Amino acid sequence: MFSQHQMTCYTCHDPHDIPRGQEAVNIYTEVCLGCHQGVAHTVALPPGSTCLTCHMPKRRTNDAVHVCMTDHFIRRTQPRRDLLPPHCGNHPARSSFTKVALYYPAKAPATPEAEISIAEAQVNDNGIPRLQELLERYQPNWPEPYLVLADAYDREGNNEEVARWARQALAKRENFRPAVVMLPPALFALHQDAQATKVLEEAVEQYPTDDLL
Repeated sequence: MFSQHQMTCYTCHDPHDIPRGQEAVNIYTEVCLGCHQGVAHTVALPPGSTCLTCHMPKRRTNDAVHVCMTDHFIRRTQPRRDLLPPHCGNHPARSSFTKVALYYPAKAPATPEAEISIAEAQVNDNGIPRLQELLERYQPNWPEPYLVLADAYDREGNNEEVARWARQALAKRENFRPAVVMLPPALFALHQDAQATKVLEEAVEQYPTDDLL
């Protein structure tokens, strides 16, 4: 396999010229044959097979759902199993959260700040309602948790809630740049163009060297 040799990515890949489709198959097969000349196969090869189909087949990834990739392990023989079975991953139940392992202190203090921090860490595990409930109950005076909630709603495509919570963050800290950046796209998506433009104009005055704004 490749780890027993002096191969690098550049042995096969040119980062400035990335072929696709059949062109890629032809080029990478030529790379294989450039080192493995006169190879005699002891088994019959399926019609249309190449070096890649046998030694670098497509397989499912183990760390992402609905993703296939080319196996770069370059095995002499492939595992005797289906490399492309669909899997849906392990998702927590709608009412469950991933456990947050505390480093220090070992036990979280019974304070609003600690509750909010843990809810922030769990917001992507169906934790939006809990974080929102805590913010509405305690109304903390720092903007970051409001922005975390706005970002979680942004991943769900809920622009109305994005705008609401980005504004809450700005109410806690005027000109808070991450909230300023998040708010205009949500407003434009809601067809509130005048408000979005006003936010951007004020932001550019506040951050005149910010290319993104």
